[in-house]
Amino acid sequence: MPRPFRPAAVVVVVVLLVLAHALPAAAQSRAVDYRPPLDAPVVDPFRPPVGPYAPGNRGIDYRAEAGQPVLAAADGEVVFVGPIAGSVHVVLLHADHVAGDVYLDPADLFAGEGPQVRLVPLEPLPEEEERKGLIKMLGGALRRGAGVVVGAGADALQGLVDLAKSELFGLVVNYLSDRLPHAVVGRVVPAILRAIEAYRRPCTKAGEEPPPDPSPPVLVRVSGLMSDSDAVRQGGGIGGVDAAAINSPGAPTYSFSYGDGDRWIEEGASYEGSDTMAGFGESGAELAAGLARIRREHPGREIVIVAHSQGGLIAREALVRGGSEGVSQLITLATPHNGSDVATAGHLISLHPGTADKGAALLEPFGLDPRSDAVHDLSEASTFISGLGSPPPGVQVTSITMAGDLLAPPPRAHLEGADNRVIGSQSLVGDHTAITGNPEAHREVRLALAGMAATCRSLLEHVKDQLRGELSSAMIDTFAPTIAGALALIPPGMLDALT
Repeated sequence: MPRPFRPAAVVVVVVLLVLAHALPAAAQSRAVDYRPPLDAPVVDPFRPPVGPYAPGNRGIDYRAEAGQPVLAAADGEVVFVGPIAGSVHVVLLHADHVAGDVYLDPADLFAGEGPQVRLVPLEPLPEEEERKGLIKMLGGALRRGAGVVVGAGADALQGLVDLAKSELFGLVVNYLSDRLPHAVVGRVVPAILRAIEAYRRPCTKAGEEPPPDPSPPVLVRVSGLMSDSDAVRQGGGIGGVDAAAINSPGAPTYSFSYGDGDRWIEEGASYEGSDTMAGFGESGAELAAGLARIRREHPGREIVIVAHSQGGLIAREALVRGGSEGVSQLITLATPHNGSDVATAGHLISLHPGTADKGAALLEPFGLDPRSDAVHDLSEASTFISGLGSPPPGVQVTSITMAGDLLAPPPRAHLEGADNRVIGSQSLVGDHTAITGNPEAHREVRLALAGMAATCRSLLEHVKDQLRGELSSAMIDTFAPTIAGALALIPPGMLDALT
């Protein structure tokens, strides 16, 4: 069961600003026959506010009896259903919605008369005054909403999470993003909502372990960028996740070899770091062929894939290519399902002729080429990321990452529809490769395989980890253009000295 919300821990209020000009100006000429939604006395008529953030009643309030049906005023599209500030709301979009900063009296529509348009305000407010008004309104709503959240408890909290996923909330975010710092609207709010959603889910107490699997599955391991077969054989990278670590002793284990889809590392196949920089479509096809072979050799046996970093994306590609038969679970470790900020920065460098070769020269000692197909596919804006789609039905996906991972921070590792788990970390930059040998990560893998929920963590820990991930993502996005510009200014002679 979800854990009850403790009001003393945090108070979150989502304010819904429904402004007419935020809706598209379409189909204004279509006539709509409006009727009162119910036969009941009006207790609070339309009272237009004197300004966009001033008090008033922007609709009509009726006194309805318990169980009395409430109908739509006219045909329309339902764009939101859910609780807001303790009350259930249904929002419909009608065919004759208007564009402009106006408030309409619904009573005029019910009478069949043309709406009396009230412009608010008569003159546009200066941007600074508009921002002050918005902040004042948010402050007032926070004070009023605090009591609602404290009184309603978990139901109100879940209502806020549901609201954040709605189409109408997207309109609000778009409106606020033009008037408030993007860091607040685009990063802080989603991070807090993700943290609340994670905290609300069922959890497993620390120290509680699942029993060993009496029928161990076939374990397929897929390494990440710049891995190599020798390191996997020695327990490095994805080699750190063996049958014992996942509580499945005796599980047949196969490790994917880049560039050699016909053989596995356990069969003598070898690859180097440069082989991991091929396009994900090519690598995904090779893995799909390998999975088909496993199904032939182990008919009817369950297959579990555990993948690190880009290996999770390659595994998803293999599943889409027909390799999902027999696969029960895909568990990814530090996989940037939404693309990597670092890869986006590398791809940005590779787009400019003056910086592509210099960037490759600087990264050559590490074996990484920003011009490679793998870095391009890892970019947030790549066609691979945007076109990958959802995993096939029947495959349970678990995404595990660490809060200090710069290559796959929580917002980049979050996959819609998956079981998303975040592990706390004290490291600044060393989490990406360390996760495959991390005992906490191994525990989350074991729990996921046993169908058990993530380890219990406090709401503060969830919020801290999500905000940390957003901060690291924002820093990389901010400094990537600066790095690209700096590379363009480095003289060739100085570059040779640096490399």
